[in-house]
Amino acid sequence: MWVPKRKLDIKTPGFGLNIPNTELLYGRTPVLAALKQGQRDILGLYIQGGYEGDHSREHIMEIVDIAESMDVMVKEGSRSELDQITNDGVHQGIVLRVGMFPAPPIKELGV
Repeated sequence: MWVPKRKLDIKTPGFGLNIPNTELLYGRTPVLAALKQGQRDILGLYIQGGYEGDHSREHIMEIVDIAESMDVMVKEGSRSELDQITNDGVHQGIVLRVGMFPAPPIKELGV
């Protein structure tokens, strides 16, 4: 059985809602894509404890395994805590804090 490294706490340093140059990705597909693509700094993964929603716990654990293999801090919290940080977005029990997507050089934009 997986045990979270830390319980989710809105007051935990690095967890706050207004961290400059970061954003939250949520939902299984965007989170999994960000982890696999490796184009952003991954700052933390937050999962809903006891989640049994649209996606089975197995899918959530796949994401947790990938994150932990990258030494990403994984925190577990309640649905209401994840609802709060996503402004009631459809998070499917999983939220990823990432650095901003790197901007391409101007030459690549054709400017």
